[in-house]
Amino acid sequence: MIAIKHKDSGEIIFKDEAVDNYRELVLDNLNLHGADLVGLDLSGVSMRNCNLTEADCRFCNFSNANLTGGSLMNANCVEAVFQDAQLNDCHMEQADFTGARFDRAKLRHCKINRAQLESVVLNHADCSFSEMQCEMRHASFQYANLFGVNFTKADLSFCDLRHSNMNSAIINGATFAHCKLEGSVTACGKVFRAHKSTTAPNRKWWEIWKTVN
Repeated sequence: MIAIKHKDSGEIIFKDEAVDNYRELVLDNLNLHGADLVGLDLSGVSMRNCNLTEADCRFCNFSNANLTGGSLMNANCVEAVFQDAQLNDCHMEQADFTGARFDRAKLRHCKINRAQLESVVLNHADCSFSEMQCEMRHASFQYANLFGVNFTKADLSFCDLRHSNMNSAIINGATFAHCKLEGSVTACGKVFRAHKSTTAPNRKWWEIWKTVN
């Protein structure tokens, strides 16, 4: 038997007497508000339209899981794994995803505003048309599809955006300080290439204080 309890009250909010492995569960359309899922292996589980609002999902493995149309609002997903997961049309506002991994995940049309995405890995993820007005310092978006993403007032300082596609993204008030942008497609549709200065003198490091003639 599998039982899932509420993180605060300890009350059983779901049980399935027919299975002994969490990966055998089908959790579509269930209300698991406030569930305690810490450290569980839910890889490959179908969780479409599942309500995980305020759930404790720290260190949970959602690899290849289908969470399409679900809610992770205010959930604690610190260092959770969502690699290759389906999260299209999810509500993820104000959730904490610090250190989580979303490699190759599908996050199209998600609402992730005011969430915490510091140090998150979204390499090769598809986040197109999502709302990501949130904290994303030190996140990695290498080769990610960020087409049409709303980054209004987002903090992407120190992010790795190399080879990502930000074409048509909304970047009003967004911060891109110290980002790696080589090879990325910018919001205006142009490929970013670092410009080398042609005016700086070509000198050895030990000659830096010498006067240039």
